[in-house]
Amino acid sequence: MGRMVDKFDLIYPTEPEADTTHVVSMWYIPGGFDYSSARVLCQCFPSEQLAKEFEKRWDQIPEMAVTMTVEEYREIKKKSADHAVRYNAMMKEAEETAAAYRVSDAQWEEEMRLQRAEGY
Repeated sequence: MGRMVDKFDLIYPTEPEADTTHVVSMWYIPGGFDYSSARVLCQCFPSEQLAKEFEKRWDQIPEMAVTMTVEEYREIKKKSADHAVRYNAMMKEAEETAAAYRVSDAQWEEEMRLQRAEGY
């Protein structure tokens, strides 16, 4: 495995600015082995050439850098945000449904007592 990305390698903005034309997205894996803490890092560049040079430096495992236009980056971010909204709504609905079926320990014990009394 080659040299891993370090925070000191990340000298460009992490969010698009007015002059951003290209974004390089890559994995940051702490220590090179802590995949459970992995996250995506982005670097924003004012030219495709700078972005491609940065990508070439980090295009191997584990970073796997990839270059995209700023428009592609914004579309991905929008779709990700839309997905998060739908996911959160679904999880809220699931929790509400589960809460409707939840019973307290006392309710459960009473139900079991009644069933035993009826011979179940």
